[in-house]
Amino acid sequence: MGVRDYELDQFGVVNNAVYANYFQHARHEGLERLGIDCDAYARANLGLAITDMRLSYKAPLRSKDKFRVLSGVSRVTGARAVMDEVILKSVTNGDGEEKDMVIAKCQVTLVVLDGGYKATRIPAAIKDVFTTLMQEASSITGEYSEHWMF
Repeated sequence: MGVRDYELDQFGVVNNAVYANYFQHARHEGLERLGIDCDAYARANLGLAITDMRLSYKAPLRSKDKFRVLSGVSRVTGARAVMDEVILKSVTNGDGEEKDMVIAKCQVTLVVLDGGYKATRIPAAIKDVFTTLMQEASSITGEYSEHWMF
């Protein structure tokens, strides 16, 4: 992904509110790649909704910066899933080696809402994907997993 100029604030860095958009876009793209079409579920009166979001900012992004988002699932129950996500930017250190710089971290709690906007159990197809992701890799709050990269 890349920073667009209109996302910058008066200090020339990405506005803090834009990071939530980056995380959501990457989450939806990733779910679609894994066979979960959020739009199709919404048309069936089942929507993935965020009930809690925690963002932690570590370093700024600026105009034209390129970055990627890694996501993982750290917890799944019958009614909710917790995802840990991080925005990384490649930087070159003094030795000329590339390394990842953590730009921002996000933890979201997702639930599924029915047509009346009431929380309902996570459909089996979604729960199976989340459970598989959780089992395949540790949460990215520790060691970063390349399993789910956008």
